[in-house]
Amino acid sequence: MLYTRLKETFLTVFGKGGELYATPGSLVVLGEQADVLGGFALAAAVDRITAVMVRENGTDKARIFYMDSNELDEVSPSLPPTKAWTKSLHGVMTLLRNHGLPIKGFDAVVGGLLPNQTFFSGYSSLTTLGCLVLNDINQLGLSRFDMVKLAQEADTMTSGRPVSVIHPFVALFGQSDKLIRVNCHTLEYEYLSLPSSEVALLLLDASRQTGSLLTDKSGVAALGGQAIATLQTLFPSLSRLSDLTTEMLDGAGKHLSSDLMAACRYALIENTATQKAYGALLKSDKDGFGSALNDVQQALFDYQAEQVEEVTFLLAAARQYQLLGARAIGFGRAGCTLNVLDESAIPAFTELAATNYRQEYNRDLRIHPLKLVNGASRISF
Repeated sequence: MLYTRLKETFLTVFGKGGELYATPGSLVVLGEQADVLGGFALAAAVDRITAVMVRENGTDKARIFYMDSNELDEVSPSLPPTKAWTKSLHGVMTLLRNHGLPIKGFDAVVGGLLPNQTFFSGYSSLTTLGCLVLNDINQLGLSRFDMVKLAQEADTMTSGRPVSVIHPFVALFGQSDKLIRVNCHTLEYEYLSLPSSEVALLLLDASRQTGSLLTDKSGVAALGGQAIATLQTLFPSLSRLSDLTTEMLDGAGKHLSSDLMAACRYALIENTATQKAYGALLKSDKDGFGSALNDVQQALFDYQAEQVEEVTFLLAAARQYQLLGARAIGFGRAGCTLNVLDESAIPAFTELAATNYRQEYNRDLRIHPLKLVNGASRISF
């Protein structure tokens, strides 16, 4: 068990025990562009856990041991991180010190399924853990909303690019057996149940990411940002792209380039599908919920016909088996698909998909049945 391994490793590396914290992975079900559009995202905290055992060490340094790679890194105000996985924690420490807060040093052992899985936003999970741990160690009194903003700022600083607020929000506010609908402009949120206890989320991982995962998403965001200025001259009441309607977009056709039109159309369909899924969840309509994922996937194919081959293969398998819905994660570049299906269909579908995938690509398909869990917390162990 992960927690047992963390405790044993901590004793081996640092000699005494510590406190245990864990955070879930975060998954955007619909609305990956919502933070850019200023609209709604539908997301979930899932049981892909990152955990840390930590203890103050009486210095201004953090000594961080990563259990999965058996590596130790040491950071301080004058000592930058040498490992990629240390940057998240160091970023939180740096920001808090920049705000004039005295931050104590600590020893930590980090482990879990993350941060190695991009589609569960692993580095954001580490940043969220850093906020929770440092808030407790230093008795800062930060609220969970404070920590969401802090984590987003730290991720943006360490990555060098704007980072979504959705992932730290979900990691901190996740609730067992619930999806979260969050307004990315105001951070108002609402918990929603899946359409029935028999409906499940399943992620299929082709282990085939491309380097343009963030580039494609940033491209749509940039084009949308260019388009909004023109759209607002035509429709002064339009404050955000999430308020764009089909009639507005059709009326703006001659004022926007083909690239801007395509990006806006994709953004419009994604936003509409997210609202469609919300309505379906309120009515416990599993078919409507699943079809919303299909709507987004079709929009992605229309916007960007060239997709990762293995992802296209997995989407075809979902259609062949007539799942409720399926879409590619990470704008089609994360190498995985999110599937909505009846729980009773999981054994037969995964056997079919895994067998066909092995025959086609001569490697195994990674299958992740997803359980919706609570947000980050201190663990009694």
